[in-house]
Amino acid sequence: MKLGNVAISRKLGMGFGSVLVLLVLVSILSYTSIKGIANNAHGLIMSNDFTIQLDITEKDHVKWVEHVTALLTDDNINALNIETDDHKCRFGEWFYGEGRQSIETLFPSMVPILKKIEAPHEKLHKSAIAISENYKYEELISAVQAKEKIFHKFGELGENFTADLIKAMETIIDPAKSVAENEENIKEMIKWGEIDMEMNEGMIQPFLMLRIEVASMSQEQTDLQWNICLKQLKMVEQGVIDWSTLVTEEVGLNNVIKNLNTHILAFSVAMNDYTKAMNAEKEARASIDKAKKIYTEITVPALEDIRSILAEAKLECKNNAITEEVLLKKINSIEFNILVVNIVAFIIGISMAVLVARNIINPIVSAVGFIKELAKGVSLPPMSRQKNRKVKQFFGR
Repeated sequence: MKLGNVAISRKLGMGFGSVLVLLVLVSILSYTSIKGIANNAHGLIMSNDFTIQLDITEKDHVKWVEHVTALLTDDNINALNIETDDHKCRFGEWFYGEGRQSIETLFPSMVPILKKIEAPHEKLHKSAIAISENYKYEELISAVQAKEKIFHKFGELGENFTADLIKAMETIIDPAKSVAENEENIKEMIKWGEIDMEMNEGMIQPFLMLRIEVASMSQEQTDLQWNICLKQLKMVEQGVIDWSTLVTEEVGLNNVIKNLNTHILAFSVAMNDYTKAMNAEKEARASIDKAKKIYTEITVPALEDIRSILAEAKLECKNNAITEEVLLKKINSIEFNILVVNIVAFIIGISMAVLVARNIINPIVSAVGFIKELAKGVSLPPMSRQKNRKVKQFFGR
């Protein structure tokens, strides 16, 4: 069907319809293009934010491990002031919150990568709890101080024990020996000579050896050394018993024996306390060694695993996210496409308007000319079929 045979109402409808169609096409193209740019820009922003989050995570956990390292190496630091809950650290709040969900929605390929970080991240934080529980530095210091205090006590007891023996010798034994010699009392000389010799061999020498062995125990904390000390202490105790049988009738030496037994008992108690302190120190050192082992075998490897996975996540994000350069190229391409479509739409719209206008104006001009002739009373020849048709069309037949 030719355009000239179409009624004017349809011609107008075709003209306006064509313009509306072109307008809708331009609007759809503009909307989809802008939406595409917005999505790409959002993806770029999310990608950059995610990369920043990963960098922050790495720095936070490196610093976190530095605090653990300081605990194990710096004597001035005796406690961990770090977050041990893997859900409550800054990365944990992001990882177990909406941040991770947004990234996984935007980049589905990130799901298995982020899943891999859960185990080492949890292991890292739990290792700090284990280290803190096993790093018994205060117990170690307390045990060492207790040993030093008891060792000082050994010195005091040794001096007291020796002082009583020296006093007994100077005030009782030596004078009694001198009297026996002066009186040439062989029996008394033999008796006091035995008392003197037994005191020297049975008490003084064993006690000196005991002090030496105790001093050695501070350097060699072994069960063997401890048994040697106990054996030496028993020799001293037996020496006091043997000596006391010799001086039973000597009233002046009875008080000395009581004092010696008191010193021996105190020394025995001190040795037990020293053993407890020594065992406490040994336990504390073993616990600290365990803490260091946890740090070496769990904390450090877990951190390395986390850093490796973070690097993998950054690379995956970089490979999937649009770059600023590509986004700029897309924007320029969309600008060009919209410009071309607008120009084409403009040309088509103008062409349609001209075509429709011509097909509307021509019948009007013919009809007006016909009316003017009728108004003049001029007898007109019959119109051609084509002109008659145009007039009828104009009047809406």
